Amino acid sequence: MNAKIFFSFCCCFLACALGVEAGPYDGLTVQEVEVTCTSSEELARLVRRQIVIEPGDLFSQEKIRESIHKIYAMKRFVQITVEAEQIANGVRLTFCPRQIDTISRIQVAGNKAISAERIKNVLSINIGDQVPPNGMAVLKQRLLQLYRDQGYHQVQIEITAVDDPGFDKKILMIAIQEGVPSKIGSLSFKGQMILSEKELIAFSTLRTGMHFTLDTLEKAKEQIEQAYMKKGYFEAKIASQDMTYNYDTGEVNLVFTIVEGQPLTIRFEGNAQIKTKALHKLINIGEFGRGTLEEFLAENVSKLTEYYRSRGYYFADISSDYAVEGTTPMITFSIEEGHQVRVERITIEGHRAFTTRQLRKLMLTDTGGWFSKGVYQEKVFKEDLLAIKAFYQQHGYLIAEIVSTTIEFNQEQNQVTLHLQIQEGVQTRVEEIHIIGEEDETFLKNLQKKLALREQDPLDLDKLVQTIERFQEFYANKGYIKADIKDFRSFNEDQSRVILTLKIDRGIQFFVGKISIQGIIRTKKEFIMRELQVQEGDVYNPQKIRETVRRLLQLGFYDSVTFQILDPKSTNPVQDMLLVVKETSAKDVEFGFGYNTETYFKGFVEYSDKNVLNYGGKATARLDASIERPKVTLQYRHPHFFMRDNDLVLSVFDDIQKDNNSFEIERRGGRLAFQKKFSESFSTSVGYFFEIEDPSNVKKDAVLSKQDTSIINVAGFDVQASWDTRDDLIIPQKGGYLQVGLRSALEAVGAETEFLELYGQSYVYWELFDNVILANALKGRQIEPIRSSDQTPIYMRYFLGGDGSVRGFERHEVGPTGSEGNKIGGDRMFAFTTELRFPIYSILGGVVFFDAGANWLNDQGFESDDLRETLGAGLRIATPIGPLRVDYGYKLDRRSGESAGEYYIAIGSTF
Repeated sequence: MNAKIFFSFCCCFLACALGVEAGPYDGLTVQEVEVTCTSSEELARLVRRQIVIEPGDLFSQEKIRESIHKIYAMKRFVQITVEAEQIANGVRLTFCPRQIDTISRIQVAGNKAISAERIKNVLSINIGDQVPPNGMAVLKQRLLQLYRDQGYHQVQIEITAVDDPGFDKKILMIAIQEGVPSKIGSLSFKGQMILSEKELIAFSTLRTGMHFTLDTLEKAKEQIEQAYMKKGYFEAKIASQDMTYNYDTGEVNLVFTIVEGQPLTIRFEGNAQIKTKALHKLINIGEFGRGTLEEFLAENVSKLTEYYRSRGYYFADISSDYAVEGTTPMITFSIEEGHQVRVERITIEGHRAFTTRQLRKLMLTDTGGWFSKGVYQEKVFKEDLLAIKAFYQQHGYLIAEIVSTTIEFNQEQNQVTLHLQIQEGVQTRVEEIHIIGEEDETFLKNLQKKLALREQDPLDLDKLVQTIERFQEFYANKGYIKADIKDFRSFNEDQSRVILTLKIDRGIQFFVGKISIQGIIRTKKEFIMRELQVQEGDVYNPQKIRETVRRLLQLGFYDSVTFQILDPKSTNPVQDMLLVVKETSAKDVEFGFGYNTETYFKGFVEYSDKNVLNYGGKATARLDASIERPKVTLQYRHPHFFMRDNDLVLSVFDDIQKDNNSFEIERRGGRLAFQKKFSESFSTSVGYFFEIEDPSNVKKDAVLSKQDTSIINVAGFDVQASWDTRDDLIIPQKGGYLQVGLRSALEAVGAETEFLELYGQSYVYWELFDNVILANALKGRQIEPIRSSDQTPIYMRYFLGGDGSVRGFERHEVGPTGSEGNKIGGDRMFAFTTELRFPIYSILGGVVFFDAGANWLNDQGFESDDLRETLGAGLRIATPIGPLRVDYGYKLDRRSGESAGEYYIAIGSTF
């Protein structure tokens, strides 16, 4: 006879009941106590220790209940049953605890698109958690949703819990078949009126055929709403999106329904001095959705106030209000402009080292004048104070301060008086400069030359920093890229003198290791290798690395070039390098147009291929169009022809010239040349040229020989050398340019006339003061008929006068004249120009100039009357394509019948 005593536990509530009447066992002795339902002997022993009824005890329901409570307290079981079986001499008790299934491991298989870690995070279940008895379907649904959000609508998932061998735990097995990712099949919109469907698709960045994910969908919705905000529809929303999935094609069809709402209206009230259009430009409606309404209003009130103050309306008061009028959202900015405040007077006290004029020149804030309205701008005035303090520090007044500023407005609040009180302090001068830590005499001599400060100079901390930077650059170019330069300053008692000590620690010398190149697609590796200024094994030199980058960009093959250490954290003396290029389109079309008072309108269009047949050659086809001089040019340039920095240049042209009153000519021909670049500043070229000269409409009194009117061939050789040290090719301020050349036509190589021509030109620029430039130009040419030729053809002779030579004269007005007043041209010429260029205000500059030149025929000799001189002035307006010039030249030696002078309008520097 046996009976079962059953105890059940659920939701932390203990319900215990005896399955049979216990009366039959009362008084019997417990002979055996067993633990079953577990395969773990260790766990069975732990359970056995919780049982308080032992063999030899009388049967007791109370002790059985107490034992069950203690087993349950272990928190490892969900159900405990006890069986009582009558045996010989007593009772056998069998305890059967049903264990809680916990997870020992989570195994994910078949996943590729989504990581196992992300899958586990979505399940929200960890090792040690209970296996959900009825929760597998919930877990599966979570994973299905995750995959569908990522565009995997065909995914299949199985989740099972299997026994973990050797443990009373479960392994959660997740098997995934992802299937093919879904693609966008169609995309359409409903409800839109302001933006077309084409525009909405463009803003969304969604495209048919692209991989569909919920993330891309949400991003597209944000971008569409942002596009509406920029149009002023800040309440526009995507009310719904319908997604239908076609299991046959694996495509998702999307339909967005848009509610546009009403556009936001911005209104300004009270603005009389500043136009509403200008104020509207300051308000970016697209920023409305980035924060709260209050933040948007406050930001734009601040922006408008700052704008008014920048225009001199210091007391402008602006408020804002938001309201919905009908269905239209409206923001109103109410403006009280006040008076425009002008600077009446500026006074400065406490300065002895510098004059008031010197300090006032540092300030952009000024009283009214020709080039300044004298408007008070608070921000500019604060920057002026910083400029004055910096100026003092540059001159050794290290503790100079503007101790007080007084700003006094008049009663009408339309004028302000500014007063500055300066405390200069003592000027500190450099007594001695010591360089320690460097033993190499050659290095020391070079370092001495790089000092931006000299003994007895005022201590300028900016120049001290500049000196340290020069030292670091010097050492870096020697391979010591981590050289450490520290400065120490020792002042005397009153700080009027300082001893500077520059301590140098070279560190280790670095060398170039392996150079890896990435990004080559259409071009060739050799194009890069031939431009490298550093090679494997060379001393690491940042200057040569920068030069390599510059040369590669100059080729026109690449949009960007980076050349850097492969591992910046490495301390290895041999540094591997990585050069990365991003190729650009080799084919370009450029065009431009211009105007000047001599040639009127002109323009050009040019097609170029910078990598012909992927061999690195550059071909260009260019058309220059103007009324007086149309020209077509074809050119091919092959870089590094047979040797480094040696270019082969082949060009052909057809040039029609109608810009000379004495003749017209069509020139057709070509040139084959070799150009050699020896350095960044020095280059040479030597070439062969062949031209067919076809003159027409030659004025009779300008004819000197039969060649002036005959079609002839001109062929020969030319040699040229040039030095260029200008700091800027468009608006040079320092340096110079020198070009000399020789050109000779010879019958032996196809010419029908022979001559020898020498020419040269030189430009020199000096910066006298800040942005005040003295520029000089000198040009000279002479041509001589040689051997069987006795005259130089008219189209080879020189004509002088006009914007390009001697300003103040009409074009080609200077030089020998025929019997009927037409210009003959000379076989000798020179022209000299000196210009003083100076700033006036902002982008406006000015020049004063002196021009002189002469043009004569050698057989008539040079006479003093041949030299013509002019004086003039002009304005310059800076533009992105060069300065716009307006010049007037006045003849200093005006003769009967001549005008007093001439004016010129053109774009670009004179030289």
